[in-house]
Amino acid sequence: MNIQVYQFSRDNIQPGDVIVRDKSILGIIDHYGLYIGNEQIIDNHPERGVSIISLKSFLNGRKLERIVRYQGDSNSRNHVIRKAQSMLGVSYHLTKFNCEHFVNEVWGAGRKSQQLATAGLLFFFSLAVWGLSKTN
Repeated sequence: MNIQVYQFSRDNIQPGDVIVRDKSILGIIDHYGLYIGNEQIIDNHPERGVSIISLKSFLNGRKLERIVRYQGDSNSRNHVIRKAQSMLGVSYHLTKFNCEHFVNEVWGAGRKSQQLATAGLLFFFSLAVWGLSKTN
């Protein structure tokens, strides 16, 4: 899949695009949502699961990092939005269905999360380093 990343502007966001904002204070964790038009986002949040919220609520006073442009035509964009809407009410799960899993699944890329994979690698690397330091 050819992915194009754009700086955020209300002029270039389109329904079906994924928007990404920083979630953590240090800016190392991102929050993902699917733009559906009319300043509305479908996201998957730990407290409410998959739901429709306003762009303002999604941003929650934080900086919007980027737009990941959906590469399909208007029919496939509509299909992505319908698929996301069909998931309204599904519960959030950090390791099985987080916000990144959600947007990847509705885009047809499978239920995957690069952030989770990276966090897992860092955790195991840290354990290995700690274990090696204990043997000396």
